[in-house]
Amino acid sequence: MAARAALRGGCGLLYAAVPACIRTVLAARVPEAITVALPEAAEGSLLPESAALLQRTLGGLSCRGRGAGLDTGHGTAIPFK
Repeated sequence: MAARAALRGGCGLLYAAVPACIRTVLAARVPEAITVALPEAAEGSLLPESAALLQRTLGGLSCRGRGAGLDTGHGTAIPFK
């Protein structure tokens, strides 16, 4: 939902960083997005390694947004500190 909203809002080039298990679903539903698969734990929470991947992939962008769906697990908060 957030990816589509960003496109409708005129963001231009869109990177969507999502848990690896839903990357293909997002890529099929929002083909305009450049998808980045984030490492995740068995229960679906993001792993701390996601922070480094986000920094390497998205660190130079001028604008970033977060969508709904983040859980409250410890690994989820780390990439956004």
